Amino acid sequence: MLPNLKTGNGRSLGEEGVYLADSFEKSTHYCEASASGLNYMLLCRTALGKCYSLNSWKYNWGDEMPKGYDSLHVVGKKRVMMPLTDFSTYPSPNYATLEFSEYIVRESDRVLPQYLVIYQ
Repeated sequence: MLPNLKTGNGRSLGEEGVYLADSFEKSTHYCEASASGLNYMLLCRTALGKCYSLNSWKYNWGDEMPKGYDSLHVVGKKRVMMPLTDFSTYPSPNYATLEFSEYIVRESDRVLPQYLVIYQ
């Protein structure tokens, strides 16, 4: 079960919500090794709902996001393409302020943990 959003399980981009990434490399930045040297990461199935995309990021994005959206996609310089290929990099370094794309889902009941990945 995911924590209640009211307790604030994520706020690094200025808004409370469940923070997700489409890249394993990005998610490793949020993993801290246990005493035994193992890292744990959840792989989740997510219903983004109506998703608002930003090509550049400001700390107070929540003040600018139109009403009626369930989630936010902050487009990073590197992004994952489907079907899975190597990272696609935008040509302009000024396109986004984040290296990798992130998603913020406001309602935790839209996120269903599917797998626990354990790695060193």
